[in-house]
Amino acid sequence: MAGVLGQKVLPDPRVLGAEFGAVNSHWLSRMDKVWLSWKVRQEVVRKLDSAREKARDFP
Repeated sequence: MAGVLGQKVLPDPRVLGAEFGAVNSHWLSRMDKVWLSWKVRQEVVRKLDSAREKARDFP
């Protein structure tokens, strides 16, 4: 998820969903427009990376 959101230019959801054989089958095509801005996505990716690091340290 962070790998896709971290891209400056988002891939076409139809291309991502093609492997499932259905239009709008990828989670990116269902995301609210507020989340699609580059500024918001940068913050989300930072928080996801931080959570991933903390999870690695968790026993």
